[in-house]
Amino acid sequence: MTKLRRRLLVASLAALLLGAGCGDQLGDDFLEAFDAPDGGADADADADADADGDADAGDVCELWRSEYPNRATTIWTPGAGACDPGVADPTAIDDGVRRTNLYRRLVGLPGITANTEYSRKAQYCAVLQRGMGGLSHSPPTDAPCYSAEGAEAAGSSNLAWGVGTLSDAVDLYVGDEGVPSLGHRRWILYPQYAQGGLGIADTFSCQWVFGWGADPGVAYVAYPAEGDFPTQALLGPWSLSSSSGGFAGATVRVTRVSDGTAMTVDGTYVPDPGYGLDTLAWYVRGTLAPGAYRVQVTGGGHDYDYTTNLVDCR
Repeated sequence: MTKLRRRLLVASLAALLLGAGCGDQLGDDFLEAFDAPDGGADADADADADADGDADAGDVCELWRSEYPNRATTIWTPGAGACDPGVADPTAIDDGVRRTNLYRRLVGLPGITANTEYSRKAQYCAVLQRGMGGLSHSPPTDAPCYSAEGAEAAGSSNLAWGVGTLSDAVDLYVGDEGVPSLGHRRWILYPQYAQGGLGIADTFSCQWVFGWGADPGVAYVAYPAEGDFPTQALLGPWSLSSSSGGFAGATVRVTRVSDGTAMTVDGTYVPDPGYGLDTLAWYVRGTLAPGAYRVQVTGGGHDYDYTTNLVDCR
């Protein structure tokens, strides 16, 4: 792929509270242009990474039930000192990669693989965030537990605070409630995302997301996706992302197919550019019973018409 200048514009990086009283926080990411770093992926990083990405409609609940649960019994082993990064359990890292790949497969994207070097630096990032007691993509050099590698990872990662597993942090990134840019979701579901690294220290976690590969040629990324989609995987607003852009002035209509009812759609907005693909986001209000919903996005230069079928995978 053509390499771009790396330029991080990080103006206001205060952590954003997700939900009243829950205590879970995210760091907001902004990337305008990026020079994809080198680094080889582990050959056996994740046996569940599926190159074709697609979840067959009849198997979506089997996929969800199989891939969603955590398998790690230990998450993080602290080091000897407060700023020693310690060790994130390999199975906990696998859980985070698997959770990432589950969401990617559900929207028709290929999975990522874990990169040892990214995970090593992400671990320094996690202990740095823990040392600061908050989240920042541009930590000052005098921050407690500062390291150059931790700072590099902080500027290349989604950041979360308040959950104790890497996979639960992925849920926060995908839901992205209270994050106007919807940037964490847009990086997790960025088609070219191919290699990631994960680190955790107590409830502070970092997921390296600037590990890009070949463009899989996906026309657009819908969330929830066209076809069968677990209701359990529907977190936060609905969204549609496309490399074609052109969402300014677009309108959204969501219709329940079973009876033709027009669902209440509000809060439609175009998040700021610079986070993965250009995106349109909206909320569908009211009770969303399992079943088919037709989504029509019109205006802004491109029209989209697809049907998502929400399936209860309990």
